[in-house]
Amino acid sequence: MIETGTGVAADDEGAAALATVLRVAQEGDGTVTWAALDGEISREQWGALLAHGVLVPAGDRFVLADPTAVRETLEEREFHLPDAEG
Repeated sequence: MIETGTGVAADDEGAAALATVLRVAQEGDGTVTWAALDGEISREQWGALLAHGVLVPAGDRFVLADPTAVRETLEEREFHLPDAEG
């Protein structure tokens, strides 16, 4: 994954947040918003994704800077995408 983003998935909590963002992006049009993720990841996790450059602005939404690298990072950690809640 992009060097600055590897730290986000260093622990299970961060990997879960990363996997959740990837899932939400894949279920929609490839973009995410805080409103779509509020309650699924913490504000701190959202901030870390932004600070590490994992999420980048795309108008009034955000996209994963490198979705392929996100998938590879999760696969390397053998971390599976969580199912949607509800």
